[in-house]
Amino acid sequence: NKSIGETEAIDLNVLVRETVEDFKELSALPIEFIENKQTVLQADRELIQVLVNNLISNAIKYYDGDCGIHLEIDENSFLINNPGNHKLEHSDKLYNRFYKANNNSKVGSGLGLAIVKKICDLYSYHLTYTYKENCHHFEVKFR
Repeated sequence: NKSIGETEAIDLNVLVRETVEDFKELSALPIEFIENKQTVLQADRELIQVLVNNLISNAIKYYDGDCGIHLEIDENSFLINNPGNHKLEHSDKLYNRFYKANNNSKVGSGLGLAIVKKICDLYSYHLTYTYKENCHHFEVKFR
């Protein structure tokens, strides 16, 4: 859907902090949140909330390891890492609607990252996926 609500100044640090607290009530997985810099975005609050929710939800759903989920905000980026035993196959397709990496049968529609990508495209944010040190790394660069 291409409809966008009103653009406003959004304190990403506060939004992520509140979202992490909500998820901690639903999941026993350890979630670490590091705030290096204050980040304020000009965007639709609901869309940024969806972006943050989908990334954290994905990290919890596809958690596979013994260390925690790591979130980090810097002046120009939001980084989320979760442990995993191997790189996702066909990572170039991660943002396609209904795509599930590695024939994953875990619960999910395959829409979460596609929605995140659409929001990033809308605001000219850059979304990347990498795998290193037994962790999946998703990063949204705002500038």
